[in-house]
Amino acid sequence: MGGNVRVTIPSEACKESVDQHTTLQNQRDKLLNLRLADEIDETVFARKNTELRDREALLTRQLDSAAADTQRNSRLAEKAFELSQTLTDKWLTADVATKRRLLEITCLNFSLDGATLVPTIRKPFDILVKGQFVSSSRGDCRIFEPSDTLVDQYVRSYPLTPAAYLRDAAQLARRSA
Repeated sequence: MGGNVRVTIPSEACKESVDQHTTLQNQRDKLLNLRLADEIDETVFARKNTELRDREALLTRQLDSAAADTQRNSRLAEKAFELSQTLTDKWLTADVATKRRLLEITCLNFSLDGATLVPTIRKPFDILVKGQFVSSSRGDCRIFEPSDTLVDQYVRSYPLTPAAYLRDAAQLARRSA
């Protein structure tokens, strides 16, 4: 996928930090106006200006950190999706150590149900394996929801589709370990 992708996810904490940053800038402007009008002396101006500048620098660092976290999370989501698309190929060509690492990445835990090994899939891979559909947001419209026969026909027609990869990954995860 690559390229520079800017993802902005507004959160209450981020909005609050932006509001505080704007307030601090306004306070610095008022302080400068008071100094220019000779209503405060130079030492008070210097002390308050330094205090406001330090608070503004702290908020700027917090905003930069939040932006970096958002960017890191978007890159991680992109890598997880790319892995989900190529997991079958990687599994089939991997050595034992790599297969173990793939299982550690995609599976949270394994348990036995009788003689069957049941994996607990990590997020976000669990959603990809389930093929979750959101039906609550579209009312009674079901035309976008594929029927099982259409999905099977599609998978047979295009064996390297994302659905095939995910089904194979789920089957491999269930059979392996």
